Amino acid sequence: MITRSVVIANAGSGKTYLLANRLIRWMIEERRATNTASPDRMLAVTFTRKAAGEILERVLRHLALGSLDAAKREEFSTASQIGPASAEEYSAVLREVVDALHRMSISTIDGFFMQMAGAFGPELGLPEGWRIAEDDEQRAMRMDAIGAVIAADPMRAVDLARQMSDGEPKVEIQAGIDAALGGAFTIWDRCALGNDPGKPWLALASDSVQLFPKARRCDAAARAAVIDAMRDAAVPLTKGGTPNKHWTNAIPRVIRLAEDGHWFDLLKDSLVSALRDTGVFSSVAPEPAFARGLEKLVGHACAEVQDVIRARLRATEELVHSVDRELVRMRRAEGAYGFQDITTLIARAHCLGGEGTEAMRERLDRAIRDLALDEFQDTSPAQWTALVPLIDEIMATGGRRFLVVGDPKQSIYAWRGGTPELLAQVGSRPGLEKDASLNTSFRSSPVILGFVNTVFGDIAGLVSGTPLAASTPDAERTFTDAGL
Repeated sequence: MITRSVVIANAGSGKTYLLANRLIRWMIEERRATNTASPDRMLAVTFTRKAAGEILERVLRHLALGSLDAAKREEFSTASQIGPASAEEYSAVLREVVDALHRMSISTIDGFFMQMAGAFGPELGLPEGWRIAEDDEQRAMRMDAIGAVIAADPMRAVDLARQMSDGEPKVEIQAGIDAALGGAFTIWDRCALGNDPGKPWLALASDSVQLFPKARRCDAAARAAVIDAMRDAAVPLTKGGTPNKHWTNAIPRVIRLAEDGHWFDLLKDSLVSALRDTGVFSSVAPEPAFARGLEKLVGHACAEVQDVIRARLRATEELVHSVDRELVRMRRAEGAYGFQDITTLIARAHCLGGEGTEAMRERLDRAIRDLALDEFQDTSPAQWTALVPLIDEIMATGGRRFLVVGDPKQSIYAWRGGTPELLAQVGSRPGLEKDASLNTSFRSSPVILGFVNTVFGDIAGLVSGTPLAASTPDAERTFTDAGL
């Protein structure tokens, strides 16, 4: 009997059906073992209220049908891998579920974390009366935090912005810093799961870290000699004996970039890129002397770019750290937090397992026995880190159940940190049993499924090597008749 597993559930393959029946199976198993289903000790989380409502509605419907219809009992028993279950068992579990509806936890993952934050507010450092801020309010707070950092030391802020933008900022300084730090805040939030968020940034910016293995600085005289030699180099000829126009255009362009110190552009130049990747440009290999000279320029360009990247990393770390400190102060003063802020606080507090287990039992008036995670491909590192102590505890304790359901092809929450790679990571954890993937679609035509298999083949191969298939052999005719 599979009790702890990961299921790859493709679109339209019956994911909600499986989830509902798996939860029912857990409750029937628990009732057989302890004489009570304890539905309030299961936690099932997904990403939208609609999805959570559908799971609960399906659980109630299947329990009711199982209580009344022998054919449905047989169908559900097979689908949930529990074997025969009586009408009395379905009825008894249904009564317990109805009685415990107000205590059951089939919800969004954000909703569960909000419940935890309400129970552990003091431990998380949340002020009394805290609330969830709307997106517009959070953005306004970030702009205010940037403004406060600029006001505290205007010259330093301008200098850091200049380093981040490789020159004078092109827009108003506050807006420029906000734009530059957009992606940096996402990375910072991930680093904030540790005790020293700035450490990874500064470690990468260290002079001891070689960002470009080919970085080799050469002095101005050596560069000038290389450039002179490139000017005098013979241009490769075409088969017709005329100068190759691609080389004729490329050599002066590379020389100009080197003389002007445009090292980023030099490394991206088509001549440099082609010779680096294939050893030829316009189907012609360079003369050895030309290749050696260009290699010196590329090595110097790498060294220059490496210095710029290090400076940008240090400047970004200093700015994002300063803005984050100001944001922490503002959030506490206003009592206004985003969902991501709450999740990060819970992840850092480790209150979902270990020493926090007994406190959670007391404050939520229940313990979490079993855990089901839906749409796991959209889980963020902070959410995963927050849940790991609970998962570890479940995996280390007999008689408890764990299910992960997801599909990397359906990941849509990257904008808020969703990381589909976590699906493969959780699937490799010891103690998980092999479970069947849901690869038969009841929703799409074979043409659509063939396209999906082609486009997402490599991604699907990370977790499930089986391509999608239509639900019936005559599905092609069925969809064609329907005009699809």
